[in-house]
Amino acid sequence: MITCTAAAGLANQKARAKALWVELKRVLKAGKHVAIQARELALIEERRHLRPGHFWAAELGDADGTGSPIIHTFTRKNEIFELSDGRKMRGDAGECLLLLRRYFHRTVDDLDGLTFKLWQGKKGELLVVNSSELRAVQGHQKNDFVLCLIDPPKIREKTSRNGKKESTLEVEYGPRQRWALDPDIDRDTRKVCEAS
Repeated sequence: MITCTAAAGLANQKARAKALWVELKRVLKAGKHVAIQARELALIEERRHLRPGHFWAAELGDADGTGSPIIHTFTRKNEIFELSDGRKMRGDAGECLLLLRRYFHRTVDDLDGLTFKLWQGKKGELLVVNSSELRAVQGHQKNDFVLCLIDPPKIREKTSRNGKKESTLEVEYGPRQRWALDPDIDRDTRKVCEAS
């Protein structure tokens, strides 16, 4: 049992985050949606949705070509790892750097904060997050974090020269594409974020 006191609050918070990471690490795979603890506002528009347990949504990337999003596993306390773009990331033993394929942020027009759209980052920008900020993963049964496409784009089929149809695996989403989050999942994810 972990008890929160003023003296041990931060240590207990880190212990809860580490215990959660052990659970979530087992279901990590490229393409899955995740919830990431928000420690600051990424956009001014986010203020409208700011309340206890605020989090961001993302989709995991493929770091090694086998479906794993793990770029680097830290082995020492306060270890520094330099990314391919030159940025330096810090982590503690047991934590990992995770590659993100894309970020999602809440839309301004949805007062409930349950509608997301793609975050338009800089071209070629490497999106990474420390595993200590992960709070929910798609496929984790306690909090199965899933974003559902609203009016998904049609997948076009290609026809090869021999007349066979091949479906396109890579779908490009436009800037107007939206995803929805179930209110119960939002509530449960906020509770996890508040507790850790």
